[in-house]
Amino acid sequence: ASLRQYVEDGIDLGDKTYAYQNTNYAMFRMIIPYLWKGPFKLIDPSEDSYATGLAKLYVEYVSEHVLGPIGIVGASCKASASKPTLLYELGSDDPGWNPGDWTLFCGTAGWYLSAYELARFLAHLRYGDLLSASLRQVMDDQFLGWRESVSTGNLHGTYHTHGGDIWNSDSCGQGMTGAIMHFPNTVGVALLINSRNCDLASKYTLLKNAYDGAWVMP
Repeated sequence: ASLRQYVEDGIDLGDKTYAYQNTNYAMFRMIIPYLWKGPFKLIDPSEDSYATGLAKLYVEYVSEHVLGPIGIVGASCKASASKPTLLYELGSDDPGWNPGDWTLFCGTAGWYLSAYELARFLAHLRYGDLLSASLRQVMDDQFLGWRESVSTGNLHGTYHTHGGDIWNSDSCGQGMTGAIMHFPNTVGVALLINSRNCDLASKYTLLKNAYDGAWVMP
């Protein structure tokens, strides 16, 4: 219903106000399966399972055409049934939280990837054929998919980064945090931490300082 409302409202090209909604990813989850397989007519589109069917096709498409060809095999939007990665509150004795099945939100969030797989995706995005060189330049110049906040104050140029967080009920409790950062000299890094604590330093500052510190000679 919310996506339908966004479509009905349309786009105001004069509105440049930043609003973090992830609606674009949700739209992709609907549009890509339609373009790939055609109209999805299994059941009435007003039912929740219609969205589930489209989401499963979206996961299948990304796995087959994006992740698989770059060596990321078996990626899913569901936690492992036998050995799920649990998310914790740092410093507590809680037994851990299993985020479960994120198929309906996959794209906006929800892909279960290791730090190695995330770094592999980043490397192929930056230097492989996932995007053309001209599109990569547009992505960097206009900070599409990157956080512009790290474009200044660095020792060695522009650092492109993005990240995300997931939590259970308390933003400072059970959850995870992660970030990717790409540096001007072809160095890239992926960081995933399966616990949260609001007293921790910024993950972006951590990566920035680690990179800048690596240039200091003994």
